[in-house]
Amino acid sequence: MTTEPAVEGDTLEEEIASAPSVESLHEMRPSPEEAFQGTAQSKRWYNTAPYTAASIFIEAAKSSDEFRRDFLNEDRFVLDEEYEPVGEGWSSTMEEACPELHRQLNELGLSSFQGGQAESMAQEVLQE
Repeated sequence: MTTEPAVEGDTLEEEIASAPSVESLHEMRPSPEEAFQGTAQSKRWYNTAPYTAASIFIEAAKSSDEFRRDFLNEDRFVLDEEYEPVGEGWSSTMEEACPELHRQLNELGLSSFQGGQAESMAQEVLQE
Protein backbone atom coordinates (compact mmCIF):
# COMPACT_ATOMS: atom_id res chain seq x y z
CA MET A 1 0.00 0.00 0.00
CA THR A 2 1.45 3.36 -0.96
CA THR A 3 0.35 6.71 0.31
CA GLU A 4 0.53 10.01 -1.46
CA PRO A 5 3.51 12.19 -0.60
CA ALA A 6 3.12 14.24 2.58
CA VAL A 7 4.01 17.46 0.77
CA GLU A 8 4.88 18.50 -2.76
CA GLY A 9 7.83 20.39 -4.15
CA ASP A 10 11.12 20.04 -5.96
CA THR A 11 13.22 21.52 -3.16
CA LEU A 12 13.02 21.31 0.61
CA GLU A 13 12.02 24.97 0.73
CA GLU A 14 9.11 24.28 -1.67
CA GLU A 15 8.07 21.20 0.31
CA ILE A 16 7.97 23.23 3.53
CA ALA A 17 6.06 26.02 1.79
CA SER A 18 3.44 23.49 0.61
CA ALA A 19 2.90 22.05 4.10
CA PRO A 20 -0.60 22.32 5.50
CA SER A 21 -1.42 25.13 7.90
CA VAL A 22 -1.49 24.49 11.62
CA GLU A 23 -5.29 24.45 11.49
CA SER A 24 -5.36 21.93 8.64
CA LEU A 25 -2.84 19.75 10.42
CA HIS A 26 -5.01 19.76 13.55
CA GLU A 27 -7.96 18.60 11.43
CA MET A 28 -5.82 15.80 9.95
CA ARG A 29 -4.67 14.54 13.34
CA PRO A 30 -5.72 10.93 13.83
CA SER A 31 -7.49 9.62 16.88
CA PRO A 32 -5.36 7.68 19.37
CA GLU A 33 -6.88 4.45 18.03
CA GLU A 34 -5.93 5.33 14.45
CA ALA A 35 -2.42 6.27 15.53
CA PHE A 36 -2.04 2.97 17.39
CA GLN A 37 -3.29 1.03 14.36
CA GLY A 38 -0.96 2.89 12.00
CA THR A 39 -3.68 3.83 9.53
CA ALA A 40 -2.85 5.64 6.31
CA GLN A 41 -4.28 8.83 7.86
CA SER A 42 -2.04 8.56 10.93
CA LYS A 43 1.03 7.91 8.77
CA ARG A 44 0.20 10.90 6.60
CA TRP A 45 -0.17 13.13 9.66
CA TYR A 46 3.07 11.81 11.20
CA ASN A 47 5.03 12.42 7.99
CA THR A 48 3.44 15.83 7.30
CA ALA A 49 3.67 17.40 10.76
CA PRO A 50 7.44 18.10 10.65
CA TYR A 51 6.99 20.18 7.50
CA THR A 52 4.37 22.34 9.19
CA ALA A 53 6.62 22.69 12.24
CA ALA A 54 9.56 23.65 10.00
CA SER A 55 7.41 26.37 8.44
CA ILE A 56 6.74 27.73 11.95
CA PHE A 57 10.48 27.77 12.72
CA ILE A 58 11.18 29.61 9.46
CA GLU A 59 8.42 32.15 10.11
CA ALA A 60 9.81 32.79 13.60
CA ALA A 61 13.34 33.19 12.21
CA LYS A 62 12.06 35.76 9.71
CA SER A 63 10.23 37.60 12.52
CA SER A 64 13.04 37.73 15.07
CA ASP A 65 16.75 38.13 14.44
CA GLU A 66 17.46 37.03 18.02
CA PHE A 67 15.52 33.79 17.55
CA ARG A 68 17.19 33.20 14.19
CA ARG A 69 20.64 33.60 15.76
CA ASP A 70 19.84 31.23 18.64
CA PHE A 71 18.11 28.70 16.38
CA LEU A 72 21.02 28.51 13.96
CA ASN A 73 23.66 28.48 16.69
CA GLU A 74 25.14 25.00 17.08
CA ASP A 75 25.77 25.65 20.78
CA ARG A 76 22.10 26.18 21.56
CA PHE A 77 22.34 24.98 25.13
CA VAL A 78 24.49 26.79 27.64
CA LEU A 79 26.20 24.33 30.01
CA ASP A 80 27.64 24.97 33.44
CA GLU A 81 30.89 23.50 34.78
CA GLU A 82 29.19 20.15 35.42
CA TYR A 83 27.79 20.03 31.87
CA GLU A 84 24.23 20.58 33.01
CA PRO A 85 21.95 22.69 30.82
CA VAL A 86 21.49 26.19 32.24
CA GLY A 87 19.11 27.55 29.62
CA GLU A 88 16.65 26.33 27.07
CA GLY A 89 18.44 27.72 24.04
CA TRP A 90 16.20 28.79 21.17
CA SER A 91 12.95 27.67 22.82
CA SER A 92 12.98 30.41 25.44
CA THR A 93 14.01 32.97 22.82
CA MET A 94 11.15 31.87 20.58
CA GLU A 95 8.70 32.03 23.49
CA GLU A 96 9.74 35.64 24.23
CA ALA A 97 10.09 36.89 20.65
CA CYS A 98 7.26 34.97 18.94
CA PRO A 99 4.84 33.75 21.62
CA GLU A 100 2.03 32.87 19.22
CA LEU A 101 4.32 30.81 16.97
CA HIS A 102 5.82 29.13 20.05
CA ARG A 103 2.30 28.23 21.22
CA GLN A 104 1.37 26.84 17.78
CA LEU A 105 4.54 24.76 17.67
CA ASN A 106 3.91 23.26 21.09
CA GLU A 107 0.27 22.52 20.31
CA LEU A 108 1.28 20.36 17.34
CA GLY A 109 2.22 17.65 19.82
CA LEU A 110 5.21 16.34 17.88
CA SER A 111 7.33 13.43 18.98
CA SER A 112 10.99 14.11 19.69
CA PHE A 113 11.88 12.57 16.35
CA GLN A 114 9.41 14.77 14.47
CA GLY A 115 10.64 17.87 16.30
CA GLY A 116 14.26 17.08 15.51
CA GLN A 117 13.37 16.48 11.87
CA ALA A 118 11.53 19.82 11.72
CA GLU A 119 14.47 21.64 13.31
CA SER A 120 16.94 20.11 10.85
CA MET A 121 14.80 20.93 7.82
CA ALA A 122 14.25 24.53 8.91
CA GLN A 123 17.92 25.06 9.71
CA GLU A 124 18.90 23.69 6.31
CA VAL A 125 16.57 26.12 4.53
CA LEU A 126 17.60 29.09 6.68
CA GLN A 127 21.31 28.43 6.12
CA GLU A 128 20.97 28.42 2.31
